[in-house]
This record gives sequence, C-alpha cells and structure tokens, in this order.
Amino acid sequence: MKKMIIIGAILGLVAIGAQAGDELVLDLPLNSSTGITDQSAIKNKTSLTGNAAVEDDALVIKAKKSYLNAGTDKALDLGTGSITIVASFKLNGKQDSRSGLVAKGAGSSKSAGYAFMYRLPKKAFFFYVSNGTKRFGFQSNNDDLNDGKWHTAAVTFNREGEIIFALDGRIRGKRDASDIPAGDIVNPSVSLLVGSWARSFSLIGALKNIRIYKKSCTPAELLALTSQKK
Repeated sequence: MKKMIIIGAILGLVAIGAQAGDELVLDLPLNSSTGITDQSAIKNKTSLTGNAAVEDDALVIKAKKSYLNAGTDKALDLGTGSITIVASFKLNGKQDSRSGLVAKGAGSSKSAGYAFMYRLPKKAFFFYVSNGTKRFGFQSNNDDLNDGKWHTAAVTFNREGEIIFALDGRIRGKRDASDIPAGDIVNPSVSLLVGSWARSFSLIGALKNIRIYKKSCTPAELLALTSQKK
C-alpha cells in the first residue's frame, strides 16, 4: 500500500510539472553533465564562491564560507505563496553549528526570507521564515546524519499554516506555522545560497538534486520526493 501511495504521488508530481512548469523555480542536478546550470524554466544565474566545485556528480564543499549562489530572481522569493525545498546531501566530518542547505535571507529577524538547514548539535533540520520584522523557527524530529551517507530531505511550508519535514521517505515532523503573518515576503537584494546560510554557515560535504517548488506538497508527495534514487 505504501509503495502504491508513493508511486501515485510521483506520477502526481510529474503531472503537476507538465501542467504548471512555473512551480519549479530552481532545479540543480549538480552532476558532471549539467555542472551548476539551473535546469528550471527560470534559468537562474549561478556561480561558485570559495572552496566549492562540482566533482563526482555533486557539489562538493570543503571549507567554510563556500557555496553556490543562485542569484536574486524574484521567482525565488517566498512572496505570498507556499514553498517546498528538496535537497540531497552528504555530511563529511566536522560541521559548523548550522549546515545550510538552501537559504534566501532569514539570517536575522530583519532579513526577510527563508532558510532550510541541518543543525548537527541539535541533530535536526530547521526551517526559518522572516518577514523582515520577526523571524520564526521550526525544528524537525531528531536524526543523526553525520554518517558520510547520502540523504534526501524536504520541507514544505503551506501559507495556511503548516510546515512538514521529510527525510529519506519518512515524515520527520509536522509543525503549526499559523503564527506567521500573511503578507508578501521578498528580499530582492539577497541571493539564494545552496550549501550555506548567511554566507558563513556552510555544509561541509556534498549536495545534489536541489529543487524549489513554489507550492506546498502533501505528505504523500514529500515521501515520493525523498524516496527517489539519490
């Protein structure tokens, strides 16, 4: 039954993409064929900073303050809608206190935007949303992932007031986000970063298959997104 649900969710995501391609606003396989080129219709301009490079079909980050910059296109802002972030990653040894997966702002309460990260001391994922006045933080269930293995994580934020975390085909927490005020959350001067948060907290290891959808996903869809082959 679970396999049938996951297959159905995958087919649903394919259909969604075919009917509304604008929902996928960032698509970075980060392999030897695509390099750092965004495969979404947005074609975000990307660049690398610090000790980061595409090696062995992944973005490899070997030092702090290293990351991929995906630019400032308005499609990457949270705006007034929902969002889903998916990332495959592998931690490699000692980490910063915060290992950034995908972030556009939310470095402080005054920096509008969002950030998805793994915090090794807490052994949990965190998702932050800032409206430029106040920052709201949400934590997943605990998972110790500093094991040198590939994992796929996802978070979805529904503007109706729910955040759901998923990891490797499992739901890892549902959180009430109804206290986040409605409104347009944009930060046109801040770039979206992959592998870092606030340009300082990098994920030491590797990342690939980074995707951002401007829609919320159901639990079944999240299971499908995080169960796919890494």
